[in-house]
Amino acid sequence: MRVQTRLLTVAVVLAVVLPAGAVHSSAIPRPQATPTSAPTSENDETPPSIVEDFVHPGAERILTERGITLLKGDGNMMMVECGPSGLIQVRSGEKGLICFKATPALPDNNATTGASTSTLRPPPRPEAWLKMRIPDVYIIKGDDNEVWATMTSNGKKETYDIERNGWTPVGEGAGKDPAALLEIRVVTPWSN
Repeated sequence: MRVQTRLLTVAVVLAVVLPAGAVHSSAIPRPQATPTSAPTSENDETPPSIVEDFVHPGAERILTERGITLLKGDGNMMMVECGPSGLIQVRSGEKGLICFKATPALPDNNATTGASTSTLRPPPRPEAWLKMRIPDVYIIKGDDNEVWATMTSNGKKETYDIERNGWTPVGEGAGKDPAALLEIRVVTPWSN
């Protein structure tokens, strides 16, 4: 019965044309550097060490309030309030609708990612990624970018190509066992 309900939900979502509208416009927070140590006294003039931990801003609050585990990312993808378009949308049987805004950027380490003048290797494309743990995900909607979602079920990982600006059934929505979303990875499409 549960699978039939999910498949019906997927079919309805795929059949419905969402009305166009403005995306909720709010500043997208960026990961903040976290001090790993602080001066031990007023006379200690050594500044605190700043180390980027790549943790999603507000991850603890999101875990407490929604039960969604956001692990780490490159700072170019954030969980946001859902809006009608332009977002990556994830539907979970346990957690409901969850939305992400991806703002792909070139990796900081261009020297090691293949950025070269060689004609044999294409230049890197702007990217965004976020690792998470969202249980019972059954359908994902892509944005304007190329999107991949890595899921796990029964100890096996599977990566899905998510349709650009369309819904893609995953896990139970694709007729498989219930699955948890582990990672969303995005790159900008090649321009024509």
